[in-house]
Amino acid sequence: DRVPEATFRAARGSRRMPSPPFHWRLTRRKWATPPPPAPAAPLSLLFFLACCPCASAQAEWTAPPPEIAEIMEDRVACKRFKCPKGQLPSRKPGPFTSEGCAAISGKVKTHVDWMMHPRISRCCHIRQACLSICGVSKKKCDSALDKCAKHVCEAVRESKKNECEHARNTISMAVGLSDCEAFKQAQENHCVCKQKDEADKILTKWMKSFYAKNDPDSVRLVPRRVKKLKTAEKRALYIHNRMLKTHPGDIIRKKTEHDEL
Repeated sequence: DRVPEATFRAARGSRRMPSPPFHWRLTRRKWATPPPPAPAAPLSLLFFLACCPCASAQAEWTAPPPEIAEIMEDRVACKRFKCPKGQLPSRKPGPFTSEGCAAISGKVKTHVDWMMHPRISRCCHIRQACLSICGVSKKKCDSALDKCAKHVCEAVRESKKNECEHARNTISMAVGLSDCEAFKQAQENHCVCKQKDEADKILTKWMKSFYAKNDPDSVRLVPRRVKKLKTAEKRALYIHNRMLKTHPGDIIRKKTEHDEL
């Protein structure tokens, strides 16, 4: 890419010396000034890395104790309800029920009056009903609860914002302390494996009765929607996002000791 030296020799007799290409000048300039050498590490730092045991320990990962590892595994890997190949999880007959925020905050002592936040209570009911959706993941239910509470607190007045944020933080703390036992029990109590054709019939019948009560215009669209929901994950997301979240009034609220106070 460089301009031949003969070109410059032939042009010496002319009045104007031809200038080399721009990229060639950049190349010459780049190589004319080599980069400075990297500074050497001081001897004190080398001595510290060689002798101090804590410096080398940072590069090694130490496994947690067995009891801590078991708790971490329960928090991260709450296994969803799965069926053998050729079958799909199907919900047993019965409505969705919920005990609200009181069931979530059982491990957290709080003085927040949940009835003062009916919208946050609605988020809790949806989350508790979500745990019994066949094939859903616990992470989906927990993240949906946090998003719902966040939207509620963003819409309240400034005078109520601190109280709402306190309620939201308490819920998040309680969800973080919860294990997989309630989720596992809800899945086992409400779900059963069925062959795909039979599972489709059960889902179609239940969706028709649900929409007949909440959205009659959508009843005729149920068979088409069931055909599109081929996997358990798709069915769980549809039931949560398009049915329970849109029509939370279909969830039966169970009274707790907190409601009677």
